[in-house]
Amino acid sequence: MTGIVIYSENGWMSVQIAGAPAGAISRADFYKLSAADRAVWFDEYYAYYGTFEVDEVAHVLTHHVVSSLLPYETATILKRDVSIDGDKLSLLTPAREDGGKTTFNRLVWKKAT
Repeated sequence: MTGIVIYSENGWMSVQIAGAPAGAISRADFYKLSAADRAVWFDEYYAYYGTFEVDEVAHVLTHHVVSSLLPYETATILKRDVSIDGDKLSLLTPAREDGGKTTFNRLVWKKAT
């Protein structure tokens, strides 16, 4: 997977994550695919934007989602434990129960140079 997260000085943020299937495809060939086959490519993309705030004492980063590719995330608040180590930003989602297991996501972003 690859992606980008942007935090602006005026308090806005944006994230995009792509994990497209291996291989390249031309525009013409893409549009020849069935809707189901095109959905496989789109299913590997994720994005949202909004405002953010940082609680430096609690080490929590909060995203106030204005709009998301996933409609149920629009107008939600996403809190992440945050840490910075050199040029790496680590975001940890809250733990959740998933099929009898406790899971979480850790996203590690490297500063662009």
